[in-house]
Amino acid sequence: MKTIITNKFSRAFAVLLLLTLSGVVTANTECTYNSDNQITTDVSGDGWCLERDSLARKVSAYKFGLCTELPYANNFQSVCEFIYESDAALELIAEKGVTSSVSGIGDFFLTHDKLFTHSVLLLDYNSATKGLAQFTEAQTGSTGTGTYCWSNGRKFYDVDSSDRTKWSAECGTLAESNPQWNSRSYHLFADAGNPNIPALERNFPNWDGGWTNILLDSNLDAAAYTSSAPYDFDSTTNTKYWLAGRGIDSGRGITVTPLTKGLDIQFKVSWGNTISHNSTGIWSMSPAGFDLTIDLK
Repeated sequence: MKTIITNKFSRAFAVLLLLTLSGVVTANTECTYNSDNQITTDVSGDGWCLERDSLARKVSAYKFGLCTELPYANNFQSVCEFIYESDAALELIAEKGVTSSVSGIGDFFLTHDKLFTHSVLLLDYNSATKGLAQFTEAQTGSTGTGTYCWSNGRKFYDVDSSDRTKWSAECGTLAESNPQWNSRSYHLFADAGNPNIPALERNFPNWDGGWTNILLDSNLDAAAYTSSAPYDFDSTTNTKYWLAGRGIDSGRGITVTPLTKGLDIQFKVSWGNTISHNSTGIWSMSPAGFDLTIDLK
């Protein structure tokens, strides 16, 4: 039997205190901060780190659902029940310090007395982020210098770390800051174990109840390379979608009953911005991860 649920979907941004990613899990390094929320990471050489609290994160979802097990390309359509499913993408924008309702999701049905352990989002492979970070020392951006750096609206494919005029981060004073959406099309991921290797999936089945990140083609099958080996990050693929599975309550899950009135679903973007740096300055801000929390109402 299925229970009708009145939509209680909300979007929110907050520092996700439940999420403490390690470098092993993300193949990235968290930015370190002092008590004044200034980044203390050594950015004097080549590297990157994850900004703790980006200003905003934007994705477009074609499907959103709850699943009875960790969703993969070969099972998500059979183990998940969808509360949103459309050829028209639902834009989800999470903003720091803002909680607001999302329009476009009506009432939906879920099977009651079934344990849903994971959520799933089928996303467009293009997404965007806004970042604004303060450093303890002045940094160099695309045209300016200062202790604040922010995203300047450049698309990832048009960024060149060796050409300052093509950097996607600007630096200056807080008064000068004007964060814009920096977008990136994920036709490839970095491998979960080695960020220097391209991959079509980036899965952490043992992390926080299990996470999957899998690129799919237009037929919702696993994406494939359309260029010849050996593969690098310039290789072409037939990617159209990003399948993102996340554990609900670290995989413990929720069970919908006839008394369930709704779901409180929060799309969060902590650690949603990667800051890249080299000996010259802060040359990139680009979309990274996101998380979901789901509770019964």
